[in-house]
Amino acid sequence: MQDVVSYGGVKCLHDMTGMEINIVASFRIAAMMGKAGQDPAPYIVKRLRSAALSKQLSLIVSAIGHVWPDNFQLSRPCCPRMTFDEVTVIAMLRTAGSRNRPGFDELLRDMLAEDARDFLYGLFVRLSEETAN
Repeated sequence: MQDVVSYGGVKCLHDMTGMEINIVASFRIAAMMGKAGQDPAPYIVKRLRSAALSKQLSLIVSAIGHVWPDNFQLSRPCCPRMTFDEVTVIAMLRTAGSRNRPGFDELLRDMLAEDARDFLYGLFVRLSEETAN
């Protein structure tokens, strides 16, 4: 199994592409705005510069909320360090973006059932397609 470090050595925001940083920031925005009882969509659309990306990310955030075995941990919005869950999301994005289904499954096999991995893989493939446009 490839560990998270093999996905580019991601440990903080400085280890990622601009789009990956925006994805993590959007997760953080979604959590922060959700706790405040506000709709995060306008902020995420602005961050990602795409309504389609914002919608796809919203689906992923919702799906992760339903299937993740524990509370999904996020760093504070201004923190360059990333949580294990945030690093895992980037690894999921990278493996799905390269159509590496075995790697995606291996990454999540100990945490999620096959149907949850199938669903998330499809969502992340679509997100990677949207980010390529």
